[in-house]
Amino acid sequence: MIAVLWVIEPNALPTRARAVFAGLIAIRLAWAVFAGWVLSGRRPLFALHRVRAARIALERRPW
Repeated sequence: MIAVLWVIEPNALPTRARAVFAGLIAIRLAWAVFAGWVLSGRRPLFALHRVRAARIALERRPW
């Protein structure tokens, strides 16, 4: 979304704004690569994670 905003901007952005946009795009790409790496790995779900997930799923809400 940030890249689209940057591309469709009718006037040239100031240097600092371009640097911020580039930084935000780089951060987003880094998170996307990390998420892809995590999701592509076939690692087992450890027992502690299962216990925590079950506790979160079964937790009673006060509402």
